[in-house]
Amino acid sequence: MTAPTIASDATRLFLDRQGVALLVAEHAELLAAARATVAAAACGEQDPLLHLRHALDCHGQLPPAGVAPHTLLAHSSAPTLATCLCASACICCGRSAR
Repeated sequence: MTAPTIASDATRLFLDRQGVALLVAEHAELLAAARATVAAAACGEQDPLLHLRHALDCHGQLPPAGVAPHTLLAHSSAPTLATCLCASACICCGRSAR
């Protein structure tokens, strides 16, 4: 592998500041929803999963109806992002530069 190839591969994997900020914000949102779910259960709320369900639904990540939890865990993988966060052409998702 030549130096230009290594440099271009590194560029493809680089997340710009805006992309990193988006990932951090989405992680914080999911963490807040998980914490609110635990607090709601501790307070005896009627539907403590409401907070987590809403966060998952906003990102299109609700599981299909009737799927067993162990199936979801066995097939876990990183979800495909709605928009590629790579700075240039992405070797991961195959999208071209923005």
